[in-house]
Amino acid sequence: MKKKYTYLLLFIFIAILIYMLNKTLIVTKKDADNYFIQYETFFSAPAKSEYNIDIAYFYNKNMKNPLNNDNIQKISFKNSNLTNIKNFKIVKSDSSKKYDIGTLSLSIDFLNEGKETIEFLEVLLVNGEKLTYPIGKWSINVSNDKIGNHLLIGNEHPVMTKYFNNKYRFSLKNNYNGCVKVTNIDVYSPNYSSSFKEFTINSHKEFKDVLYFEPIDKSDKVNFSIIRPKIEYLVNNNKYAFYPNVTYCGYLNITDETIEKEVQKSIQNNKE
Repeated sequence: MKKKYTYLLLFIFIAILIYMLNKTLIVTKKDADNYFIQYETFFSAPAKSEYNIDIAYFYNKNMKNPLNNDNIQKISFKNSNLTNIKNFKIVKSDSSKKYDIGTLSLSIDFLNEGKETIEFLEVLLVNGEKLTYPIGKWSINVSNDKIGNHLLIGNEHPVMTKYFNNKYRFSLKNNYNGCVKVTNIDVYSPNYSSSFKEFTINSHKEFKDVLYFEPIDKSDKVNFSIIRPKIEYLVNNNKYAFYPNVTYCGYLNITDETIEKEVQKSIQNNKE
């Protein structure tokens, strides 16, 4: 009988030992910190329209990313009255030496006419936790101008550029049997001013140029920008608006150094 109890106690001890060893060997990945690129965004859209924007973020390698398609209930721009993020999708796009790179694709509804500045993205997880991330300075301009069909994107209009450099390169094509007079390229931002000169595009011709920006804070170095202006023009003295495709600036120059700079900017902006 005593021997039987000894075997039983030995069995229990071994079971506890195995459990403790397994618990020690199981490595639970800590949630990674996410650092979004700090964009200087100039974005115009007609009211009651929808547009897709892709933004990039970084998170430490070998750590569990809390941002994934299954555990997010809702994403929104903090304190925004003009936008509603209708859909979203997250994919891992690349890796650097220290970070994995994710892309967050946002399908955005632009609701009402107005202007606002957005600086933070809010993510509501399925478990009720709310995460807030700085994303730079987004200047949003939503208007009710009459949209025309006289202009198209030109053949040399860039989707991406290597640098921002306070420049916006554009290319437009006149798709109308007559002249189109471009009266303004409206790039709304309280942080920048721009110089613009009117120009005319003859019938079925293309025009390309560069719009230069002047930053109010010259010490603020911007590496990445998202630009979509409102182009105002006249046809037979009738006013119209044209919204070109978005241009992503800086994406062709992502290096380990620029990633680290954006991470540090994100940390700093999260403290403010």
